[in-house]
Parts: sequence; structure tokens; C-alpha cells
Amino acid sequence: MHRPGFGGAPLSLTAEEVQQLNAMSAECGGWIVFDDVHEESFVPIKEWKDSQTS
Repeated sequence: MHRPGFGGAPLSLTAEEVQQLNAMSAECGGWIVFDDVHEESFVPIKEWKDSQTS
């Protein structure tokens, strides 16, 4: 995982933090994406997963 706007520096997440993020994502049915135009945006999980396999 990388932080946009910070030179692509990787985030350091513990296994517990990853589990918590996955649980919250499953509960709300989506994920947050970042870009320079819209900054933070919610996307449905299917759309996010599809973008990761492109």
C-alpha cells in the first residue's frame, strides 16, 4: 500500500490493522481511493477490486 502525494512511500500496517480495514470495508461495501483530482473518494468494493486487476 502506498500513500499518494508522498513519493509512493509504503505504509507500514500490522496484520491486525489490515484485518480491521478489511472488516470495515466489508461492513460498508466499499473502499476509499485517493487521487490528485478528487483526493479521497468512496468506491463500491466490486469497482475497487476490478480496478486492482486491470
